[in-house]
Amino acid sequence: MLAGGNTIVEGTILLILGIFMYLWAINTAPLANLAQIACNIPAVSNVLSQTCSKVNINGNIISYMPDIAIMVAIFGGILLVMGIIISTGKEQGGEGNGSWGNGYY
Repeated sequence: MLAGGNTIVEGTILLILGIFMYLWAINTAPLANLAQIACNIPAVSNVLSQTCSKVNINGNIISYMPDIAIMVAIFGGILLVMGIIISTGKEQGGEGNGSWGNGYY
């Protein structure tokens, strides 16, 4: 039961983290795009060259964040389902899968 419970908690945490990352990335993407557009103006990029390079790097990272968040949420959902399956499994006289009594070891 403990392993199933831990898997449920881990799956729930990853699912919530994935949803949070996705919403954060979707909400900050327009600001990153505006900053990249501003840095493409020659007058701005001449004055703020170091800042604009950091803005472009961060904009590239943010553009991949929704895909990463979806993958984290899917993995969390898989862990959640596996934890539920483990938790609801019935023990058969103390000899579950992988025990010495049924020949699997």
